[in-house]
Amino acid sequence: MTKTTKALLLSAFAYPGGGQIFLKRYLSGMVFISISTIGFYYVLKNTFQIAFQIIEQVKNGAAPPDFTTLLSLVSQHDTQLLNNVITIMLITWLVSIVHIYFIEKNTIENISTG
Repeated sequence: MTKTTKALLLSAFAYPGGGQIFLKRYLSGMVFISISTIGFYYVLKNTFQIAFQIIEQVKNGAAPPDFTTLLSLVSQHDTQLLNNVITIMLITWLVSIVHIYFIEKNTIENISTG
């Protein structure tokens, strides 16, 4: 398995930016890792916040604990910003994978012309 393949697999399946770190492209790796980590934090924070609000409503008796009611309570929350963050995270993930391909392509071209 080549170094590029390992880097692609790291960024694709472990964490965006992991492949860049593996290829010793620390700045770009840290940019991808930072964006992904901030996004994961935001998604988890807001998901748990919504879940705890719904749990409180159920505990207080304001909402019955059946699936239909819980689903309607979840859909009442504005999730547009959450959806935007998830989209940014997906784009970051894809760009990190494509970035590794171009890093290696440029490295090979520089070696063959140099």
